[in-house]
Parts: sequence; structure tokens; C-alpha cells
Amino acid sequence: MANLESEVVPSSLVEVAPILRLANDVEASNPRVAYLCRFYAFEKACKIDPTSSRRGVRQFKTALLRRLEHDQDETLRADRQKGSDACEMQSFYQHYNKTYIQPLLDAADKADRAQLKKAYQTDAIFLEVLKSLKVEVADEVMEAHTKIIERIQILCALEDDGEIFEECPPQEPIVSEESKLKRENVDQKSFLINTIEEGNKQLLEQLKKTNEQRQQFLDIQSKTYALKEIGEENKILLLDLSSIHNPHIRSFMEGEQTRILQKRNYQYRC
Repeated sequence: MANLESEVVPSSLVEVAPILRLANDVEASNPRVAYLCRFYAFEKACKIDPTSSRRGVRQFKTALLRRLEHDQDETLRADRQKGSDACEMQSFYQHYNKTYIQPLLDAADKADRAQLKKAYQTDAIFLEVLKSLKVEVADEVMEAHTKIIERIQILCALEDDGEIFEECPPQEPIVSEESKLKRENVDQKSFLINTIEEGNKQLLEQLKKTNEQRQQFLDIQSKTYALKEIGEENKILLLDLSSIHNPHIRSFMEGEQTRILQKRNYQYRC
């Protein structure tokens, strides 16, 4: 399937674009890690806009979900490293750090801004995806991450360029399991509240639509009855009273004609 490039990401979900770019970069070397990155991007998109109310978000989520369904089957069938996704992710992070990020930093002569920014951003994304798997980050991974940050800080200091960190998304601090559980509970409550609010909104819209349809039906029914009544009245007005031999019936019909004419005369004046 074609890669989901950053240009198809809606502007309201710009934060997920670097994650998808990284997924595309590692696709050839490790499809499973690419899948985990895309899955994290999908989760992040759902948190940013849970109701898909902003422009292009629903279409983007649908396309990404289809890609994930395809990748899930492909990556599970493919031969890959034994162990859980978390183990594979940590192992690949260390491999990617040695073969790509570290050489990128070593080649950043005179603190090349683009190289530093890409190295910092790549490291940050890997760490975010790893944390999303709800596992304890290995000491080796944290040591490698710390060395990367220290190296970038030194290069930035040499050039008096601390803004490189402001241009990249901030990395979340390592938190305790208790804090994680509290944050998950808050996220679940927020998601539940948003779901209830969205459900109430849809219910109100449906009730409004039902009331409008009911009112339209009543209006049509009222007009139909009025037309039927006019038709019956016209028959009485056109009736030849002299043709009615029964005096009681003739008197009644004469009274009905008078009543109808008075009613219409009143309606006309109003």
C-alpha cells in the first residue's frame, strides 16, 4: 500500500506527521516497528480530535485505519524478531540509534540545525512510541537517549543555539506506574465524557429532526383535512334546495349553506 505522506495529514493533526514520516523511513528495515509507529500516530490523532469534527480528519483516520489493518496482517505473517512488540521496539531503537542517529550527530559539523533537529525529533518519536506500549523502558534505551540529548546540548552550546529544542515537540518525562494509572484514568474519564456528550448531541439532533418531521406530517394532515372540508362545503353550497322534497332536510341544508357563507365571509375579512 502507498505510504501516508505528511502532506495528506490535516493541518489540525500536524503533530502526527513526523511520526508517519519516521514510519515510512523504517518500513523497509522493520515493517513491524513501522506499524507500531503508525498505530501510535492513529492513537494520537484520536486524542487530538476524538470526534473527527475538524476538516479532513475523518477521511485521514479512515485511510490510516485501513493501512493499519493491512499492515497488521502483513507484519504478523512476516518473519520478525521473537518476543513482544515492546522488546522488538527497544531492540530496534538501539540498532537505529547506533546506525543512524549517532552517525547523524557525528556528521553535524558546526551544529548543523537540520541534522540536530532530525536526530532529536527521531529519538523523541521512538521514545514516545515505546512509552505508548505501557512497558518499563530499558536502562540501555534511557542511557542512549540521555547521551543523545547531552550530545545535542553540547553542539547547541558551541553555536549558542538553544532554540533547536523549542522547534521540536517536547518529550514527556518518565513517570511512575501510579502516575501512569492516574493519567490513564483521567484520559478514560475524558474519553467517556466526550463520548456521552457526543451521544447526547446526536440524540438531541435526532429528536429535533423527529419533531420537525412530526410537525411536517401534522401540517400536511391539517391541510388535507381542510381541503376535504372545503370540498364537502362546496357540495352543500352547490346543492339545489328546490330539489329536496323533505322540508326538514331542506331547512337543515339551507341553514348549512348560510353557516358556510358566513364562515367564509368572516375568513375573507380576516
